[in-house]
Amino acid sequence: MNRGPFSHSTLLGLAAPFALVALCAPGLASAEVEEDAGRSTAIQLSIADYMPSIDDQFTSRPGPYEKIFENQSSLMFEVTWEGHIIRDYGALTGGLSIGYWSVEGTTRLENDSVGEDSTSFQMLPLSAQISYRFDMFAESFPLAPIVRVGLDYYLWRILDGEDEVAEFSPGNEAAGATYGWHGAVGVHLLLDFFAPDMALNFQRDAGVYNSFLVAEYRFSQIDEFGSASSFRLGDETFVFGLALEL
Repeated sequence: MNRGPFSHSTLLGLAAPFALVALCAPGLASAEVEEDAGRSTAIQLSIADYMPSIDDQFTSRPGPYEKIFENQSSLMFEVTWEGHIIRDYGALTGGLSIGYWSVEGTTRLENDSVGEDSTSFQMLPLSAQISYRFDMFAESFPLAPIVRVGLDYYLWRILDGEDEVAEFSPGNEAAGATYGWHGAVGVHLLLDFFAPDMALNFQRDAGVYNSFLVAEYRFSQIDEFGSASSFRLGDETFVFGLALEL
C-alpha cells in the first residue's frame, strides 16, 4: 500500500538528493570547450508539489477529493528525455516524460455505521512536449529563460484497502486514462558558470556538456479538453529539478 501524505520532514528528505546534486553539479557539467554541435540530448529529473483539481467540476462542497483525501497535495516525480532540434539560437527540443504521483485517504464502507477503509489514488503522467530555452548567453549570464508546451496522457487508478482497484459502482472500476495539455515558463541556472574547470573535467570524463538547476511554473489542464464527463486532473504548480545536457 502506498504510504500517506508527505510530512514536512519527509519533503525535506526527498528534496535532499537534489540539493546534494546541486552542490556537486558544477563538477557534473561541461564548460565552454566543446562546440554546441556536441550536444544532442538532455535528461531532466524534477519534483513538484501536486494536487489534482478534481473538485472543480462539482458545485457542492466538500467535493469528493476533499472528503476522501482532505485536499492533500503530494510530490510528483518526473523524468524527461529531450532531443535537440535546433541549437543555433538557443535550444529548441522535443521530449517525452514519465512521472508518478500518489496520495492516500479514507472512505466509508457501505454505510456510515460500518466504519472506514483506506484508499489510495495513483497517477502515471505521460507527456510529449516542445521546449525552447534561451541559453545563447548563459556562459556570460547563467540564467536561461525557458518555455514549454505539450500534450499529456494521465493513467490513473483508485485502490481500496486490499490494494485492489476500487469500483465506483458494481462493474465500474475506478481506473482509466485522461488526456490534456500543459504549458510552463521558468528559468534554468547554468551551474557550469560557477566552476568551469570542474565542469570541463566532467565533460571529458562522462560527456555531460551542461548542468542546469530547474525552476518552472507549470499549468496543466488534464480534462480531455473540457469534457463534462472527464476527471479534472490538472494543477498549477512549481517544478524544481536538475537538467543535464549530453
